[in-house]
Amino acid sequence: DDEILGLAELGAAAGIAYETSLNRAGLRICFRGVSQTLPSYVRRFCRRLVQHHVKLLDGSTKMADSVPSRASALANRSPQMTRAEKDFVANFVTRVSEREVGN
Repeated sequence: DDEILGLAELGAAAGIAYETSLNRAGLRICFRGVSQTLPSYVRRFCRRLVQHHVKLLDGSTKMADSVPSRASALANRSPQMTRAEKDFVANFVTRVSEREVGN
């Protein structure tokens, strides 16, 4: 999403990066970098992520067209997920709505 991408670019100047992955508990976000601004960067990142979640729920924003294919690829790369879970994700993301993503 453009909002998160903007934050990623902001962190890059300070040497901060983030990485996401899926595990059995859900989405895992890992922040990397050594900077005095890391706590404020993480706080802003999480605040924007929550705001985006709310916008998905109320229908005021749309998913990017690339989200389903990226989510499926991310699930397929996850060593913690079983083949059945990966297949479920691949089927689900192709027909999910923004509101369902928010839930």
